[in-house]
Amino acid sequence: MNPLLVLVTAACVARLLWLEYRGRAAAPAAADLRLAAELDREVAERRRVEAELRAVEQRFNGYMDNGPFCAYLKDAEGRYVYVNAFTRRLFPQPWIGRTDADLFPPETAREYAGHDRDVLESDRAKEFDEVSPTESGGVRHWSSVKFPVRDERGRQFIAGISHETTASRAAEERLRASESQLLLALDAGRMGIWSVDLATHELSSSRTFAVLHGRPPERTSLSFEESLESVHPGDRTLVAGAFGRAKDNEAPERVGYRVVWPDGSVHSVEVVGRVFLDDAGRPARVAGVCADVTEIRRAFTALEGKEKLLRSLIEIQEREKQLLCQEFHDGLIQYAVGSQMMLESCRRRFARPAVDAGEGEPRGDAAGDTLEAGDRGADGGINAVLDEVIGYLAKGIEDGRRVIRGIRPAVLDDLGLEAGIEDLVGQFNTPETTVTFSGAPDMSGLPKPLQLTVYRIIQESLNNAHKHSGAAHVVVRLERRGDDVRIEVADDGCGFDPAVVREHGFGLLGMGERARLWGGECAVESGRGAGTTIRVRLPVQGWEPAPGRSLPAVSGAAPPVPPAPHPA
Repeated sequence: MNPLLVLVTAACVARLLWLEYRGRAAAPAAADLRLAAELDREVAERRRVEAELRAVEQRFNGYMDNGPFCAYLKDAEGRYVYVNAFTRRLFPQPWIGRTDADLFPPETAREYAGHDRDVLESDRAKEFDEVSPTESGGVRHWSSVKFPVRDERGRQFIAGISHETTASRAAEERLRASESQLLLALDAGRMGIWSVDLATHELSSSRTFAVLHGRPPERTSLSFEESLESVHPGDRTLVAGAFGRAKDNEAPERVGYRVVWPDGSVHSVEVVGRVFLDDAGRPARVAGVCADVTEIRRAFTALEGKEKLLRSLIEIQEREKQLLCQEFHDGLIQYAVGSQMMLESCRRRFARPAVDAGEGEPRGDAAGDTLEAGDRGADGGINAVLDEVIGYLAKGIEDGRRVIRGIRPAVLDDLGLEAGIEDLVGQFNTPETTVTFSGAPDMSGLPKPLQLTVYRIIQESLNNAHKHSGAAHVVVRLERRGDDVRIEVADDGCGFDPAVVREHGFGLLGMGERARLWGGECAVESGRGAGTTIRVRLPVQGWEPAPGRSLPAVSGAAPPVPPAPHPA
């Protein structure tokens, strides 16, 4: 039984007995009805108090014995006079009348005794973090509240309640370790964390976040408005707008902006943040992470510059190809055609001697048109030579025209993309390989640079299929889907391993690079014995030359070649 309750019950019983004794001493020999009634009331009151005490004691013991905590009472000498059932189950040993020195190791007992003295001397409740050993050699952690109590005779006791915190402390240790690892990883990746209290607009952050914004590492707390001072003036509205959207929407908000350090240098960061709600579902804070992307931005800017240069070089190259084809066609080819025509004229003159219309005899004049007999005998040999020379010229002219078509497709400039691709298909159609083409009718409105990109990719795909696949059938498909142009070239050839060939195949690299420079993508599907399919997506609104941009003039161009004279 609880000693406190025993003391209270004893006092009540003593008072009732005294009242009963006083009533009997004052009563006369004859029964006094009033005294009898008073005694009845006193007895009833005593029974009611006893019942209430028993009920209180039952509730008190029920709470103490079933609560998940240790409850105990010690006298001024440190002897236990009460422990609850939880304590007895957790530490199955005799407690009553024993001290901490009898129950625990000396170091633990001295710690408990010191806490008890502190409570008695201060005469007020105090909270302590205490430990107790386990049988396996470990320790249990406790959060203990101890307070002084006195009985009716003024004797001091120390009451205490201890909650075990071993599991929660272990969880806190794991959380701290996890936070340390996270901060270490964030620091290694030049990333910081931040949080803004929406009620106070106070920003708290990690040290790395402060450093990324040009502030001393120890300045991790300031107002949101103060934090904007390090943002580039041109980006402050952008940052404030992103913060407002993050505050009003539960979806994460991402923004990149520039930061000006005290030394005047400009750095780039990217921030992702989202709103967090309180228990009532109201926005409480906006928090997120920040990454240093300065080097990435610089590399991206440098890459953009190189891509612009490469695009310009491609433009210049196409211009030079066009100029070269014009010079080749209007110069060398024209001279060759003229020479062929002149030789054919000479052959006709040697092969058909002059004949008199009336007599059927050779006709001559003073200018020496009459053929001598020796000359007529050599006529057959001269014709053979002329035929051979004319044949060589015809082959050279055809090869020259084929080279011109390969360098710069005139049909693409003259008749459009579909006609140019149909011309390509015709070039690659052979008795061994059948090439078919299906195209969309709405390609004429595409930008000229895009048309040339489509043509070059299909040209390279057909060239690869012709040289390497051994395919019997090749299918070329061209269509427009929404804002994209889609190309597909499929063959039933021998196929290849894309991972191996891509490292050494300049054709595949060229197609992929052309697609990438236009903002598209190129995918190759193939396997040994499974044929090859090349799929390309090109956005219609891809890169185009800036309006008004002039291309460098091509130096060293030959003057226009006059047309060859028509043979007489």
